Amino acid sequence: MVNTVSELVPGKQTQVHRDEQALAKISNSRIKYLLGLYLLLSLIYNVVNPILEAPDAVWHFQYILYLARGNGLPHYVDKPLPMQQEASQPPLYYALGAPFVLLANTHDVTQTLVVNPHAALGNAAGYDNKNYVVHPPFERFPYHGTTLVVHLLRLLSTLLGVIAVLFTYKTARILLGETLGLLTAALVAFNPQFIFLNASVNNDSLIGMLGIIALYLIVVSWERPTLGKIVALGVVMGMAAIAKLSGLALIPLVSLALPFIAWRHQVKGKLIVWYAVIGTAIITIAGWWYLRNWMLYSDPTGLKVMFAIYPQRTQAPSFAKLIALFDGVRKSLWAVFGWFNVIVPSWIYTILSLWMLLGSVGFLHYLVKTVQRRDWEQLILWSIIAFWALTYVAALMKWALISSPQGRMLFPALSAMTLLWLKGWIDWLPAQVGKKFATASVVSLVLLAVVVPFAYIRPAYAAPKFVQASQLPAGLQRLDRTYADSVKLLGIKIQPATVKPGQELHVHSCWQMIKATTKNYSIFVHIWGRGGPNAHSKIPVQIGTYPGKGTLPTSAIPAGAIWCETYTLRIPPDLAAPTRLTVEMGMYDFWQHLSLPVTDSRGRPVTTGIVGYAALEPKSWPALPKQATHLHYQFADGIQLAGYTLENKQLTLYWKAYRQPQHDYTVFIHILDQRGNMVCGSDSMPVNSNFPTSMWPRGAVVEDVRMLNLSSLLPGTYSLQTGIYWLETMERLPVTGPAGPIPDRSVPLCALLVP
Repeated sequence: MVNTVSELVPGKQTQVHRDEQALAKISNSRIKYLLGLYLLLSLIYNVVNPILEAPDAVWHFQYILYLARGNGLPHYVDKPLPMQQEASQPPLYYALGAPFVLLANTHDVTQTLVVNPHAALGNAAGYDNKNYVVHPPFERFPYHGTTLVVHLLRLLSTLLGVIAVLFTYKTARILLGETLGLLTAALVAFNPQFIFLNASVNNDSLIGMLGIIALYLIVVSWERPTLGKIVALGVVMGMAAIAKLSGLALIPLVSLALPFIAWRHQVKGKLIVWYAVIGTAIITIAGWWYLRNWMLYSDPTGLKVMFAIYPQRTQAPSFAKLIALFDGVRKSLWAVFGWFNVIVPSWIYTILSLWMLLGSVGFLHYLVKTVQRRDWEQLILWSIIAFWALTYVAALMKWALISSPQGRMLFPALSAMTLLWLKGWIDWLPAQVGKKFATASVVSLVLLAVVVPFAYIRPAYAAPKFVQASQLPAGLQRLDRTYADSVKLLGIKIQPATVKPGQELHVHSCWQMIKATTKNYSIFVHIWGRGGPNAHSKIPVQIGTYPGKGTLPTSAIPAGAIWCETYTLRIPPDLAAPTRLTVEMGMYDFWQHLSLPVTDSRGRPVTTGIVGYAALEPKSWPALPKQATHLHYQFADGIQLAGYTLENKQLTLYWKAYRQPQHDYTVFIHILDQRGNMVCGSDSMPVNSNFPTSMWPRGAVVEDVRMLNLSSLLPGTYSLQTGIYWLETMERLPVTGPAGPIPDRSVPLCALLVP
């Protein structure tokens, strides 16, 4: 039987064969270019991102080092091992990485793996300390020792990523054709999170690749099942089971898919053989690991080891907490870097979420149409792919109930999810619009992937540059305080001079290394308002950091070097205002829990860490209450007494500033007897000395509460008066009332009856 024109016409057959060869060459060149660009971007991420600045990378590396040094598999007893909770992980990725340790001398591992005690892990909103480890100068290119090994291990992860992209392409080409297959592979390859993860030391790169290969084997088996493909599927599943615990999710996925494959090809009798082959492969490759865990920990999964070091949740998170957790998953599926603490602008996540939403809705639309057409084979095939993605989503939801979910945990299903989104775009959007939309999405992802390492990752770990003494910023308030005879705080500048609750205060500082030290000292900045540093047994605003916002350990700073940096602190929105904010700053030894001795420019001990002040204004100035007695007394230097209230023994004065006063004045409260003699009183700066008058801006309305102590007074009628004076001269400020200037500069408020 003649099936094609090429079989009917021999010359035509040759031409078709040539066309197919030409098409294959074009296809191969396109995927090679795509893989080449992915490889280039991965190398950029490898170089730009400091070593071990990726989720759990330090402990993954410690696991590899542990194996390479001949210690065997980790056996947790009581004390944590170097790889911490990763001791529970199956060993395949670490076994693959162990030979790389032999390519360089890792004698410097102790100096390389120096932990930053101030690291802001998981805190994307923080301004500093993105680095989990400190990064001394010897980490720079050309690489050697431990640094070289880490970069080589990153190349191993990148190779796994290349394979994952290649098999994504192979899978998508079968399902969607050549062009859409390339677009699908590109959407995976240029996902910045995928590039970042596969340019780090992390076993998710291996399990992600194996999950993608397993889906490919299911799809090719759907086309034509063979025993070789089933064996390969069993091997991949066995490797996945010994790569990471989430690899076990492939078992129900494949178990569900195989009966449909057997049904399609009418080989149901082979189903039991397929199950036997796959089961044998899994048990042979990975069974020993789970048996070992059972024998050691009475737990085949090994999760007891993980949770002994990294405790699980004691109670299930609330619905609101789950929403917040999966917001993190949504973002970290695409672009959350470092130790879950380096992010991109929120509008980028919004666009990426809209992509996913459009693709998901479009795919549901496709399934409905497929049911309407009664195209059962396509419905089953795409349902298997959807189930592949949903299974990992469900597993992540279950994990969220006991621990912390992240987008990278979905990477074994990344090709499946991307296929669903692209299928949805193509099916739902009109004509060629879907393909153009997919192409534009790929171009956008490439641009984002190129920008991320330079605009977001590198700045997060950039140390301040050393400057000359002549380059110190203008307006610097000189302090010249020396800590432990090693580090000098040259000066500071606090900006802005006035803030409101919820706003940021910037403390600019310049330092100089007087002499080199092997110790790593920390800088502290404390800010407090009313009540002092121990109000409510805590300092309202504080940071602790190594110099350079965590990037410049003092042990790596040469003698004589000068650097400047800015500490940004957000004032709590509920901090009482108005008040004077006191800024305290200094250095201490974090590991010894000791403050460093401080001397001034003359070598004298400094007993205070206070370096300056700022004003905290309320979000809006209060209005005089209706029950207040309204007054109009104008004091010199821009101060007005606008009114007062007196309830029981609480006197509240309402001051207004019609311009900013020049000095810090003291308010006096005098109680006079009927002969005009002062019998008691009190003096203090306004707001219990918490808001000096020199900080009052024009238009301020200051509520000044004072408690009257009448316990020493005999029964009778007294006169309550107030005024203002400058403590340096003890001179009262001139004051003018409705009837003109007041000679004694004391404002009469009211008669006071003491029963």
